[in-house]
Amino acid sequence: QLMGLVTMATTQSVSQEVVAEDEVHRLAPFQLLDDGAYGSIDSSSLISTEISCIHGTLQVDQDQWQLLNHTTLVCPVSATERPVARRIAVLSTATEAALVLASLVYTPDLNYHGQWDGVNTCGPSADTAETVRVGLSTAIKLQDEGLTCETPLASVEDPTWNVHERRISVMAVNDAPTIAVSVQRLTVAKGACVGIPSLQLGDPDNTHRARVTLSVGVETGKLRLDVLSAVAVSVQPKGFTFDQLGAVWTDSSVLELIGFLDDLEKTPNFLAYCSQTDQSVGDTITVKVSDSGFCGSGPSQPLTATTSISVVMEEPVVSAVVTPLVFSPVYQ
Repeated sequence: QLMGLVTMATTQSVSQEVVAEDEVHRLAPFQLLDDGAYGSIDSSSLISTEISCIHGTLQVDQDQWQLLNHTTLVCPVSATERPVARRIAVLSTATEAALVLASLVYTPDLNYHGQWDGVNTCGPSADTAETVRVGLSTAIKLQDEGLTCETPLASVEDPTWNVHERRISVMAVNDAPTIAVSVQRLTVAKGACVGIPSLQLGDPDNTHRARVTLSVGVETGKLRLDVLSAVAVSVQPKGFTFDQLGAVWTDSSVLELIGFLDDLEKTPNFLAYCSQTDQSVGDTITVKVSDSGFCGSGPSQPLTATTSISVVMEEPVVSAVVTPLVFSPVYQ
């Protein structure tokens, strides 16, 4: 008889745990309890165990998995590797079934709340809670008996399964946006302008229709913005008044542009770096992209990604001056 363990005939119950979106979380142990409903269960009794989730992956703790000697992995099909999957099914002794259920690790899908529609209008999806289901059966359940590894436990109509449900509340975590430039070094002549290299912007929490802020700053030269072209693609220069929106702004060392990720990637079409006519030293263009936080259960946490572009002054071309030799005739 299993001492202090667990229930084969647990009543349907619901408990809840809390996990952060980017957390690898060890679940509170599920316990087996033999109440005699299926007859006496001893430590060597074979038990079919299935664990499934909807929006993440499950695995058994690595150290614990290596200690299992009487457990056969049914799903996923992998005879030698520790399973990491949405659905795990094993056939084991009651003792090892209890060990499996006491060492489950849950990881939410990457960017669990990624279906949000932009950081400024973020509305979490209708179902933000995960459900982990554990099924136990004294009947031996194998794939050739109608259970495939693609069939979740929730859809299995089988009275021999006893199911316990665990709810997991997944808290949103803001992930930093990303930024990359195609070229990290520009060459410019004195008093000349050169276009900003193309940008690749992203935000793992949002689609490319998320509104973010792009900040561009220089130390020595100036930034030239074609405001009309920027506004035409829905990019709003921060701090501009209405009467400035048809002009070209040429005397700023710092610009802040607000728009969708897709539109801000068009920045090189309307933004240039201009050197001073007397500029003799290089410069650095600092580019930052900032999100607006998120509308999760916690406070807003805006995050920023930064990159830089080096500006090198073009060396003047020195032309050699050749003085022609003039030969005078000599008369005898």
